[in-house]
Amino acid sequence: MSLLALSAALLFSGDAEAARLANIETTLTVPASVQPHANLSYQVEVANTGRRDASNVELTLQLPETNTSPTVHVMGVLSNVDSACTQVGTTLECSLGTIRKGRSASVGFTLAVPNSSAPLDIIAEASTSSTESSTADNADADSLNLVYESLVISPPAYPVAFHCTGQNLTSFFECQLYPSSITMHETILEVGGTIQFIGQPAQYGGTWSQPSPEHLSMTYTDTGIPVAHFEGDATTTGCFEGITTFPGSSWVSAYLVCP
Repeated sequence: MSLLALSAALLFSGDAEAARLANIETTLTVPASVQPHANLSYQVEVANTGRRDASNVELTLQLPETNTSPTVHVMGVLSNVDSACTQVGTTLECSLGTIRKGRSASVGFTLAVPNSSAPLDIIAEASTSSTESSTADNADADSLNLVYESLVISPPAYPVAFHCTGQNLTSFFECQLYPSSITMHETILEVGGTIQFIGQPAQYGGTWSQPSPEHLSMTYTDTGIPVAHFEGDATTTGCFEGITTFPGSSWVSAYLVCP
């Protein structure tokens, strides 16, 4: 047999062997749009598209995470978790057993995520103890597309702002995990776009605007100098959720502003 013929035979043998192996493929299905705080369903399918059964199939789901320290939590309220899965920290560990060739297994859960200034990602990755023809399709991931409510403010309005302060906060949900950290203040959003503070010295003021019916911007001032800036979006809570930054500071505050 010539060297060329031998190489071709070995290549064919390898291709034939690969064609007889298991091959698991993971597909994550998320809603096209996600309203903060809405209980929505998520599904993951693990299909065996290979020619042999896939044994001991395990699926790991990495859920969106808070930016809290030292403890990291799931960013949202998790419920209706499939009985095949167990929550371990911010992941779901699912045992799917054997998936026969040409068959699939699915798991689901419900998650209500809050508004967040950071991406809300879900990653699904499956594995099997069986040899696979390819592992390139074992994982799937998606970033949630948040959509907001229309909440037009008619001045004068009297919102209450609830907030907590820290470094790298991304959502007011992180404040709610530690209720003792939350403080509040009251303001008046005046006609003409100015802000007055209730129960505070007259030196504090600011400006506000609504670039869109779903969004609220506020700048707080001290003797006319900007000291804090808020950008927030309206959610199904009837409030605006967002982050307040401070000029020249690494500290931020997560706000819930309820008019």
